Amino acid sequence: MRAKKSLGQNWLINPAIHEIIVSALDLKPGEKILEIGPGTGLLTEQLVATGAELLAVEKDSALASKLKTHYQSHNNVKIVEGDILKFDPARYGLGAGQPGVTTFDGGSATELKQSKVVTPGQFKVVGNIPYYLSSHLIRILLEEWPAPTLIVLLLQKEVAERITAQPGELSLLGLAAQYYSQVELLAPVKRADFDPIPAVDSALVRLTPNQKRPDKIFNQKLFRIARAAFGQKRKQLISSLSTNLNLERGQLTQLLTQCQISPQVRPETLTVSAWERLASALSLAE
Repeated sequence: MRAKKSLGQNWLINPAIHEIIVSALDLKPGEKILEIGPGTGLLTEQLVATGAELLAVEKDSALASKLKTHYQSHNNVKIVEGDILKFDPARYGLGAGQPGVTTFDGGSATELKQSKVVTPGQFKVVGNIPYYLSSHLIRILLEEWPAPTLIVLLLQKEVAERITAQPGELSLLGLAAQYYSQVELLAPVKRADFDPIPAVDSALVRLTPNQKRPDKIFNQKLFRIARAAFGQKRKQLISSLSTNLNLERGQLTQLLTQCQISPQVRPETLTVSAWERLASALSLAE
């Protein structure tokens, strides 16, 4: 079938990369695996062969129909036609149960330290993700869904480098990925490994979501601060935060110093733990 440019379709055709992906997922018989955008089903065949219980979400109606027909006799395979950005994992039995979260309601430092274990989604995620979809989807997977136990994504090389970047080159997307998960760059993937051949190279990444994380209120505070800082990335932290958050520079300087953060640094140089300290300090100061 002809790829649709509107859906960013570039199908991975190199079986050696399929093997790397399946190995990175470390699937066991009976485990649940969600495949995003199975396309023509080349990787799907390898996933099914592991004995895992597969749920594949495909937006292209023609491809979804073809896959449904192909796997109609397989009890461990379900093909869903739909948009992954609107997908509800709980509806299909992924991540059932109530997730535990860190208690935080703006009260005290003690409350910030209270935590419960997040109930894992008990499923893994894999997908070859189009560029236009990648940033939004990564945030949904890590922030909104029950935490999968493992995520393996094939991304445009530029996006893979952003989410694995070290302090000094950290972006807002990289901060989000590393705040919610442990991120590994697994392997480069050449453009010739796809059909049709894309204009750029790709890379394979593995994310292991943290099974303990603060609740949504704290997350919102942290990323409100981060967006304010990265909104003027080339400015010093003291300048961007005081301007975009309407904070008094003297008080902000004191809070940054307490967090062991120099007011003169730029946002891309901070570590994830530094962002957490800053969010906690600003939350308690409100």
